[in-house]
Amino acid sequence: MSKSEIVKTILMTAATALIMSGVFYPPTAAAADRSRHPGDEQLAKITTFLGVMEKYIKITEEFYGIASDGERAAAFAIMEIKTVYDQSGNRQAAIKELTRQLAQTNNRTIRNIIRFQLLDLYKQSSDTPAAMENLRSIIKENLK
Repeated sequence: MSKSEIVKTILMTAATALIMSGVFYPPTAAAADRSRHPGDEQLAKITTFLGVMEKYIKITEEFYGIASDGERAAAFAIMEIKTVYDQSGNRQAAIKELTRQLAQTNNRTIRNIIRFQLLDLYKQSSDTPAAMENLRSIIKENLK
């Protein structure tokens, strides 16, 4: 059973238990029978909680997918390097760090991601020659 199937099973089991206990009932039933169920406020809280938990589980699964794949984790980290330096307003430090990372890897996918991040930084800095050199390098490395 996959992780997503396990998560769905847990959510369905929890919802079924709540329905059977009379605390939770389907939204369509809630809309039709509001006058018959004095626990509507409690139902709304539980429904909201279940929705938040479902979103949290989805985010956790997505992050796990990134963290468990070395190449995807490296790609995410590279994009975050640029973001961290961008937020501090220090593009030159970002360029220096990304250039250092570029020199340390032979992984073509990671090199492409680094170069695209550098390209964006060069464009933001209006450094057309560096941006063009970067584009030429991307083309050359990928058309071998």
